[in-house]
Amino acid sequence: MVAMRRSKIETAATRRCIVASASSALRTRGIEAVSLGAVMAEVGLTHGGFYRHFPSREALVAEALDDAVDTALDTLAAEANRHPGREFSALVRLYLSSSHRDEPSAGCPFAALGSDLARAPQATRTAATAGLQRFITTIAATLAEPLKPRAPAIASLLVGALTVARVTDDAAQSQAILAEALHAAEHLGQP
Repeated sequence: MVAMRRSKIETAATRRCIVASASSALRTRGIEAVSLGAVMAEVGLTHGGFYRHFPSREALVAEALDDAVDTALDTLAAEANRHPGREFSALVRLYLSSSHRDEPSAGCPFAALGSDLARAPQATRTAATAGLQRFITTIAATLAEPLKPRAPAIASLLVGALTVARVTDDAAQSQAILAEALHAAEHLGQP
């Protein structure tokens, strides 16, 4: 009985490691560039061991995307909660920060994978849709009641600005995009 419980615990821990590795790889390299062999090697396992944990690559991608969304939203919510009365501003400032721009592997999967997600298989798009709704809900939670309907537009502004700031190779232009988007988002967050 103890051996079986330990085996289940170890299996669950291994699965979490695989998902975390894939989650980071997705945001860094994109959906199509994620190799099962590379993900499994990163966690010290062989490619063959993958199917003990997941029925398909698509199932892993969907779960890794869900994990990426959860991680990003936990970080944003924690930052917002550290600034009572200024939750919205704190969330937006963190999202549009140069550190978030420069570290896609730990950031928002929508900015890292936007066009990939639009062309992804259905299971991944379903996970993305659910994650996007959680992102919008997280933003809405930091807004005053009459402003909550603006949350989808604010989410779109944040994701778009971060994506474009990552696209340009002009550091000054990238910083200006983040600064102007911050100004626009904060304007939307006010009555």
